[in-house]
Amino acid sequence: MNKLLAMLLTLGSFSSFACIDYESISEICVDDTVFKGSEYKYGAKVVAINSYENTITVRSVNNRKLYVERARDLDLTKGCLLGVCVDDTVFKGSEYKNGAKVVAINSHESTITVRSVNNSKLFVERARDLDVVDACVDYGTAERSMHNFPND
Repeated sequence: MNKLLAMLLTLGSFSSFACIDYESISEICVDDTVFKGSEYKYGAKVVAINSYENTITVRSVNNRKLYVERARDLDLTKGCLLGVCVDDTVFKGSEYKNGAKVVAINSHESTITVRSVNNSKLFVERARDLDVVDACVDYGTAERSMHNFPND
């Protein structure tokens, strides 16, 4: 029994290091939460990565089904894009009455996925169209001014 438990723990620890390079911008790793525009209402968890095909298997948090996605189509739940960071509160002119919260960024498309404070719906916006209300605690001026962050 102890050997089986040790083997399972070892296998589990290896899977936590499985990552795919997000075209030199960042990495997507197993257990990360990602979005794909507004398709995954509550996001999806990365369960496996095919580095050869540049695809990622994700499990929807909402319906628990598995999906295979291209890495470049997924939105990361970390970092900044054109001065807009994950967890920022934003407005787009007068479209979001009480603002929207940034939940993910897609550097390939220069888009930001936001969740409306009013109705909790997801929307995909162009980064350049959003007005940031508050400074992001996790990121300073240097990171906000980069076109893409993180760029490990």
